[in-house]
Amino acid sequence: EIPLDAYILSAADAYDAMTSDRPYRKALSREQAMHVIKKEKGRQFHPRVADILIKILEKEEREVLKEVDKDVKGLVNNDHYQYIEDAAAAAEPHEEYSKLS
Repeated sequence: EIPLDAYILSAADAYDAMTSDRPYRKALSREQAMHVIKKEKGRQFHPRVADILIKILEKEEREVLKEVDKDVKGLVNNDHYQYIEDAAAAAEPHEEYSKLS
């Protein structure tokens, strides 16, 4: 039996490969990659993993970032997290990131 972790890594790797430029082809858009994942669900991709990946990709980027933020808060203690927040607030924003605001 193949571990679930392997299915997850495989799907993430495939998505990254599809949405990255290659010497032989341009990157697919997020929507195009989602179409491939939906089409290959149950064949190339574990059905449950494909469903979850699609759900994540369909969310707005800010919503995903909020969830990641919650996960990070759960991984580090409050003192460390406050240090990270303070350092991030003091840092100069990268010009690409400032466009997101």
